[in-house]
Amino acid sequence: MAFIPAVSLVGVTARSSSSVSAADQVSLRRPASTVGHTLPQRRRVSAAPAPPSVAAPTMVFSAASPVAAVKAELMAAIAPTRLGRAVASDRRAQEKIDAIVRRLEALNPNAVPVESADLGAVWKLVYTTSASILGTSRPPPLRPNDEIFQVVDLDAGTVTNSEQLAGGLLTNKVHATFGVKPPMRVQVQFQRFQFGPLSVKAPASAKGFLDVTYLDDEVRVSRGNKDNLFVLLSPKGLSNLI
Repeated sequence: MAFIPAVSLVGVTARSSSSVSAADQVSLRRPASTVGHTLPQRRRVSAAPAPPSVAAPTMVFSAASPVAAVKAELMAAIAPTRLGRAVASDRRAQEKIDAIVRRLEALNPNAVPVESADLGAVWKLVYTTSASILGTSRPPPLRPNDEIFQVVDLDAGTVTNSEQLAGGLLTNKVHATFGVKPPMRVQVQFQRFQFGPLSVKAPASAKGFLDVTYLDDEVRVSRGNKDNLFVLLSPKGLSNLI
C-alpha cells in the first residue's frame, strides 16, 4: 500500500494543501473482506509507539545470502536520498535504484504476499518516487519530515498512514480499509483524512490500489497505481539498520 501509501509504502481525489494524494496513500492494507478466499492467520498490530528514526539506512545481517546481499545493496543506495527527495528530479538515479529493487523482487519469498502474516506491521517509509508523498510541491513548512509510517492491522482490515510536518508539531493521517486480490494486489477504500486536529470524511471515489511486489518480515516493496515505488521497513528491518 502506498505510505507509505506509502507509508507512504508507502500509490484519489480528496486532498488539501498539506494532504497526500489518496492514490499514493495506497501503501498497504489487509482484506476487510475477500469474497471466496480463505485468509491466513492474522497478526494484530499495535499502533503504539512508532519505531525509532534512523539517519542513514544501511542493512546489516548476521548471515550472508543472496537476498540479504541485495537488501544491503538497496539500503546503501537509498540511504543518501532522504526518502527519495535528493533524487526526485534525477531519473537516472531513480532507475539505478529501481534496478536493484527489481533484483530483490525476483527473490520474493512470498508467492502470495497479500496473504502473508508479515504484511501486518508498523511500516516506516524509507524510499519512494511519489512526489505527493514527499510533498515536493508543498510550501516548506507543509512538507513532511522523514517520519512517515503506515500501520497495517490485519485483524481489523485497516491501514493508517501518518506523516509529521511543521517541525513535528503537526501530524496528518489517512485512515482506510482494504481488501486483496491475490497474489499481490491490494485495493484500498479511504475512509477519513485527518489534518492535525481536523478530520474530513473521504468521498466514495477515494480509492486506489497497489501491488506488493516483495515482502518478508523486514522489507516491503510496493508499486502503486500511479507507477510510484515504495520501500518500507518493519520494526525488525529497522533494528538491522546502523
